[in-house]
Amino acid sequence: MIEDHDHIDAIFLVARYGREAPQVADGQRLQAADRGDRNEVRRWRGIRRFIRRSIGPMEAVPVKNR
Repeated sequence: MIEDHDHIDAIFLVARYGREAPQVADGQRLQAADRGDRNEVRRWRGIRRFIRRSIGPMEAVPVKNR
């Protein structure tokens, strides 16, 4: 479970990076892992999961013909 302020961070990541937001969050997680910050790793993992659940699969969405 992620905190409310983490939800806000996730929303801003999606607003700024769009479908690239999970990769950005994963990069932040890797940087935290390199620093040895386990709490930050957990936080970014939760943010990434929240984003993936919110925006759905990374496949192209079919567009209806008009």
